[in-house]
Amino acid sequence: MKRFFGGFIGCLTFAVLMTHHFAPTMESTKQGAFNFAMGQTGPTGPTGPTGPAGTVTYNGHTLFGGSAPTVTECGGNSTLGAGSNDNAGSILISATPTVKPVTVCTITFAVAFTHAPAMSFTTSKNQILASPLTISTTAVRFRLSADMTGGVITYSAF
Repeated sequence: MKRFFGGFIGCLTFAVLMTHHFAPTMESTKQGAFNFAMGQTGPTGPTGPTGPAGTVTYNGHTLFGGSAPTVTECGGNSTLGAGSNDNAGSILISATPTVKPVTVCTITFAVAFTHAPAMSFTTSKNQILASPLTISTTAVRFRLSADMTGGVITYSAF
């Protein structure tokens, strides 16, 4: 009986903490180490050190949400796809670019990274490759292997 109530009280305490100002965090100061935080729901609604309830961040960057970066070059009138953020997204290359050829793009992050992120790119045109020219904590500039008019470039930064 004691074991049952002890377990029950432990679960109840955990449940209370989860609903009242509890923000689990795991941090490390080592470069490239895991830094995790999750927002919380407080008595007046969504609050927290990292944003709305359920917001998950990695080194200060919101995963699966967050502010959109800006894209420049890329034909002059290319846009970011819906839901794009610093960690992942897409660039929609115009079928009628104002600047040709479309061979270089720059993504400027909404929030600077602590360390320059590792980047990966894919394009909707299989014969065209994207490779980084420069990567910094605030932006990445990359080159396309051929002129890309129309199509989509997807990116991820971690």
